Amino acid sequence: MNDRDFYQVINYSLGKVGFEITPQVLEWGRLINMMQNRSAGPFYVIGWDMAEADASKINSFLPSSSALSITQDPDYDRLSALAGAELDDAKRTAIWHDIQHYVHDRYYVAGVWQASSLFVVNDKCDYAARFGDNLILKDLTLRVK
Repeated sequence: MNDRDFYQVINYSLGKVGFEITPQVLEWGRLINMMQNRSAGPFYVIGWDMAEADASKINSFLPSSSALSITQDPDYDRLSALAGAELDDAKRTAIWHDIQHYVHDRYYVAGVWQASSLFVVNDKCDYAARFGDNLILKDLTLRVK
């Protein structure tokens, strides 16, 4: 919700620190196509939820083999393959933790905004919110009095 308003604030903030921004609002499919053929520009804002609750979501756009790859980094490829092959949850989490630092230190991704998710449930309902922005209605139960 209110994507355009958020993007205006982000663009304004970037402008205040010296970036020259020429914003464009694109249809999602066109943006994905531009990302795939590397014509989306040096900076673009995308977003999605992390409903999977798994850090591997960044593998959509960082591995060298991805059509959406923004970098060709063999070290990232090696680390993400290592994480992908790890079956122990604690070890996998530790590897992804290290990968997040690796990505951050190279400025591959700039986290500029995170939407909050708010779920309101009254005393007539039982619901446990999950990761991400998804409200799973089948998990909501009504209490009958």
